[in-house]
Amino acid sequence: GLFPNSLMSTGAETGRGSSLGEQLFTRQGCVKCHTVKPGELLKGPSLANAASIYKRPDLAWAILEPNKSIAQGFATNIFTLDDGRPLTGFVVVEAEDHVVVRDATGAEYDIPTSSIEDRSTSPVSVMPAGLVDDLTAAEFAALVDYVVSLRPLH
Repeated sequence: GLFPNSLMSTGAETGRGSSLGEQLFTRQGCVKCHTVKPGELLKGPSLANAASIYKRPDLAWAILEPNKSIAQGFATNIFTLDDGRPLTGFVVVEAEDHVVVRDATGAEYDIPTSSIEDRSTSPVSVMPAGLVDDLTAAEFAALVDYVVSLRPLH
């Protein structure tokens, strides 16, 4: 792989919750989709409690290979509406007569079921692969440290 396995293990906590990791989180664009505090408007999966659910190696792999495991509720749905418009996003509400879809910008669309011509689920994550390809191993470790540090304080 791209990064040595030692980076994936908990032993490699270099700069725990490092400010470098926080800067990279913004610079690499993670911040565009992922919220880090409870209660913020969700665009993609919140990372506020990711570290209390997932172990460090899993978080690291999720960043390296976003398509490997897609967070529940965040499968990419592709809709074709009866006026020919395409719509891609996460389904936030699934009801008998309508669905609410949130797109990558965080905008929500309430769509009557009757106006959906076609609907499919993409096997590909909205999160693009290769987001960390330009990082050094140390920068990647700092980014993972930052995500790990986001555990809510007890």
